[in-house]
Amino acid sequence: MNKTKKQALFARKLKEQQKQFVASIPKKIEAITQQLTQLSSLNHAALQERMQQGYMLLHTLSGSAGTFGCPEVGQQSKALEKKIKQLKDTALTPQDLMQIELLLKNLTDSTNNHTHESLNQVLQDTALHHPENLRIILVEDDAILAELLTNQLTNFGYQVTVLPNLNNLESAIVEIKPNLVICDIVIEDDALAGTEALKKLIEKPHIAALNLAIIFISGRDDMEARLEAVRAKCAGYFHKPINIPLLMDKVYELTTIEKHNPYQILIVDDDVTLTNLMKHILEHAGMEVAIANDPFDALQKMEHPRPDLILMDVHMPKCSGTELAQVIRQHQNYLGIPILFLSADDDKDLPMSALIDGGDDFITKPIQPDILVSITESKAYRSRQLNRQMTEDSLTGLYNHSFTENEIEREINRADRTHRYFSLAMIDLDFFKAVNDTYGHGVGDEVLRSLSYLLKKRLRLTDVIGRYGGEEFLVVMPETSIEDAVCLINEIKDSFSAMPFFNPEDERVFYVTLSAGIASFPECHTREELMTLADQALYQAKEKGRNQVVCATPYTP
Repeated sequence: MNKTKKQALFARKLKEQQKQFVASIPKKIEAITQQLTQLSSLNHAALQERMQQGYMLLHTLSGSAGTFGCPEVGQQSKALEKKIKQLKDTALTPQDLMQIELLLKNLTDSTNNHTHESLNQVLQDTALHHPENLRIILVEDDAILAELLTNQLTNFGYQVTVLPNLNNLESAIVEIKPNLVICDIVIEDDALAGTEALKKLIEKPHIAALNLAIIFISGRDDMEARLEAVRAKCAGYFHKPINIPLLMDKVYELTTIEKHNPYQILIVDDDVTLTNLMKHILEHAGMEVAIANDPFDALQKMEHPRPDLILMDVHMPKCSGTELAQVIRQHQNYLGIPILFLSADDDKDLPMSALIDGGDDFITKPIQPDILVSITESKAYRSRQLNRQMTEDSLTGLYNHSFTENEIEREINRADRTHRYFSLAMIDLDFFKAVNDTYGHGVGDEVLRSLSYLLKKRLRLTDVIGRYGGEEFLVVMPETSIEDAVCLINEIKDSFSAMPFFNPEDERVFYVTLSAGIASFPECHTREELMTLADQALYQAKEKGRNQVVCATPYTP
């Protein structure tokens, strides 16, 4: 489905949800009216019960009406909510009853004035761009360098369009809608042609809307060139001769951060209509959303997948949001998950109280969709960054030793329970000590990062990739036969062996190869058996001359 059709479908679904909400308003107001009329005839206990029920219904309506594009209903319900909150623990005077009656009439009358402009406007503002294919435009008049970069980028799965000059750059951007533009600064002997062209282009509204990432490459390393690149909103600058592994790292950072590994969001709110709207908006922005309309279901929903962020209403039946947050914080595994509280309450002390009781931030309803998306993405991104510090290898960004071993154990348990299979690959770089001794540890680190990048690009999100130590890597491939695993790792081996590396001292190109051994479950039943077999197969690959993949023989203790 193309972008236009997806956006049209998104808009249609939002309008349908808005229509359903608008249709439900009379019923919601009728329920509020039932709670807040004939109050003078009630005893104290019954009065307090009715006031509390009316307050909760108003709180829900005032929080969702503005979000659904009915600001007048939201304002009037908020006014009545504030009055009920002020009076619900006191004895009502005749004047109080008159004020409630007047505010209730204003709320009822507001149903004739609700507008949809707010939501319709948001439909235009939140047309987020989440391309299915990663596309790059490369502007480079050096044909040899352009071919080298294109081969490397294509090798990593990118679709590359090469332009030898700037003549057709704007039309190419409009047509291709790339994720990234890599542009030489000096084009056809014009010392700043690349930066000048892109500065002008990104000021045009139809180009600015694409939110392009830009990398500049250049033989110039002076302050003027770098300053002009900054003014052209560049995200990276690489001086020739280009360090290709570092360039690939930057390309990966700019084009794949979370796009193929969507944020996991849990919404805990008893307002079914509002949670469905938020779910739809966040899913359109590329996130995966689970809903718990009953707060007692929240812990079960958190088991799998583990959320990156929890959006939680403060006021809910059975238990409040702050109480639930404290229950969640009792679980060691959930201590780091940020909790973002939602509330239509304008009590100035409530946000501070919520943060003290286990929350991380506070948003007041009604929530504009663009604000919801922006805050959710920002908080979820920080959550993942903190989690990565605890589970990932700092050099390669792959999982660290202990986490990888835990994932192997977990995959064994899962495969055993579901009667499935998986394969484990142990990969080691050939003659890596010689790389470090000859070119230095800095160059060796670039080689390690390049292999990690290649593994992440070629393997699935469901595969677990870990740096096991030094130049050794482990890959867990769920539901992958040993035959398929051998074929895949062989392809990765061939791609890596064709990747050029540069010695910065003399600018010479050199190449590195890898060897791998593969074992599978259920032929092996424990982590120790799997790793022993894979290690034996890796040793055989080294003995046979390296730069090859060997399939393990059945395990014998």
